[in-house]
Amino acid sequence: MPPDPNQSADSSAGQADFSPDAFFAQTLQASGYTLGNDPCLDKCWEEFQRCLQKSTDGGVQCMAQLTACQRSCATATADSLTAPASDNQVLAAAGAPSAGAGNTPATGAGNTPDPTDDSGLSSSDTVHVSPDGGTTDEPFPKPDVEYDFDAKFDNKGKLPSGPCFVRFILSGDIDFQKDFDLDDGLKAGASVLAVVHFGTFPNKFLSYTLTACIFSKSAPDKAIGCAGSFEFAVNTV
Repeated sequence: MPPDPNQSADSSAGQADFSPDAFFAQTLQASGYTLGNDPCLDKCWEEFQRCLQKSTDGGVQCMAQLTACQRSCATATADSLTAPASDNQVLAAAGAPSAGAGNTPATGAGNTPDPTDDSGLSSSDTVHVSPDGGTTDEPFPKPDVEYDFDAKFDNKGKLPSGPCFVRFILSGDIDFQKDFDLDDGLKAGASVLAVVHFGTFPNKFLSYTLTACIFSKSAPDKAIGCAGSFEFAVNTV
């Protein structure tokens, strides 16, 4: 069973004992997944391992990102089972033309990159506060409880997007900002649950506004689409 990262997230002694490699191996073993079975899930585990190497919270945010990535893979798999084959898929099934007399090579130096379109990035969701990486929505956040922020974003366009990121901002009596990176973009018709780790609210009666918007990395100052904002207050206990 993997160690609970929340038990040592705020403990300098616990963080000193945190071993990214051991945590990765134990989490992988506990999941029952075998690397090499699925390219999408393999990438989730690779990003999880890279995240652990830079973790300063005992793996808390890395676990949340792993959960979100696994859900994205499950969504993409379900979509691919029902989506019609694209022209590129039909050509691949028939076999690309080989280089030879009268033919040009299918790949090679000088080919233009595949087209992308960020205009289809959007969200029909509301940003949520969650105690468990987006599995459960907490409509009435409480003080001194570890929380994540999450929101679902979609690519409703006909082309994959370029590299992008979801930015979560908490304003009001606390100023907080954190990004969820999508370095490979989002495939056409795909969805992703963006999750970042926040931490705990202070034990004070305070009011907050939480937002989540998606941006292209090529234009990081202009939001393409936003989830519905969440305005709430945290009472003392």
